[in-house]
Amino acid sequence: AGLPSYKIAPILFEKTGMKNFIDPSEFANRKQEEFLKNYKRIKPIKPVVNLVHKYYGKLPMSIGSGASKVSVSQSLKQIKLRSYFDVIVTAEDVEFHKPEPDTFLKCAQLMQVKPEYCQVFEDGERGIEAAKRAGMMVVDVTPFY
Repeated sequence: AGLPSYKIAPILFEKTGMKNFIDPSEFANRKQEEFLKNYKRIKPIKPVVNLVHKYYGKLPMSIGSGASKVSVSQSLKQIKLRSYFDVIVTAEDVEFHKPEPDTFLKCAQLMQVKPEYCQVFEDGERGIEAAKRAGMMVVDVTPFY
């Protein structure tokens, strides 16, 4: 979704007519608990993993996610890619989340690469929009699920 869970909750509740069903922070906590119970089900996106292996040590690479640090760390650990990224930007690291470009711009800044030279591999509409707003090249990887 490109957003932290506490920001997803109000949107979800509004769309489903469940306004004020549960406190957004409680929703985020429960979602995190469920994620931690089930993260071992995460499967890698093979073409992206292949690129990471091919260009590791040759090109700077980073992760820019709307998820929490814990979720991103567990996900990368599960697919055995944690050690491939020195730069990881998560929901806690930026004020404005996808579709705003802040997450990806911070990745570029920390990698010391101009945004126009960055290639983003993204699996969400908000992230695709964020990459475009950042002036970066973007590939939609959802067909590879």
